[in-house]
Amino acid sequence: MEDELKEVYVNHDGKDFFEVKEAVSSLDISAYVNHFSLSLHEGYRTEINTRVRDWLEDIHRVLSKGFLLTIDYGYTAREYFSDDRSSGTLLCYHKHMLNEDPYQNIGRQDITAHINFSFLKRWGEDLGMRTSGYCAQGTYLVSSGIDEAITELYSESPDYLAEVSKIKGLIMPQGMGESHSVMVQYKGEGLPELRGFTMRNQVQSL
Repeated sequence: MEDELKEVYVNHDGKDFFEVKEAVSSLDISAYVNHFSLSLHEGYRTEINTRVRDWLEDIHRVLSKGFLLTIDYGYTAREYFSDDRSSGTLLCYHKHMLNEDPYQNIGRQDITAHINFSFLKRWGEDLGMRTSGYCAQGTYLVSSGIDEAITELYSESPDYLAEVSKIKGLIMPQGMGESHSVMVQYKGEGLPELRGFTMRNQVQSL
């Protein structure tokens, strides 16, 4: 955000990559910002993923009835565009080390950004896919009975404690239990109640 919303383009001078800020290339980007009446202060920088809609359309096309389960890093729109994230959510991973520079380790690092679950919900609903629930991964797994699954699968295993330790990383708040969120969308008649959201369902926060 400068005097008006700008899009960051990537150019190359034969030696290095560099950024150029120009006019927004698509009305979809402006509509994305305007939908939530976002007020982004000067210097605010964020990511906008409009291709999620294409992905949802592909799923909707081949799914006659069923559930779409999405688990990933992400936020509600309010959290995503808060002042605390004025530099966006873009992160890079190279040899298990984290950095925020996509212009180093070219071709040798993963580049990722968080999901805006509010827009995933909105675009899904535009296609007729209703949102059954949304909550933290740890809450979802505990509600779904992960403790029962652990007992059934590993209670007789000599590696029981080791297996339990691994699974704890999926549910503990200081690990993936809180950093990842779960959203379930449904296509079909009615709206089935799912066990995974009996402890907490934060769909209204979206």
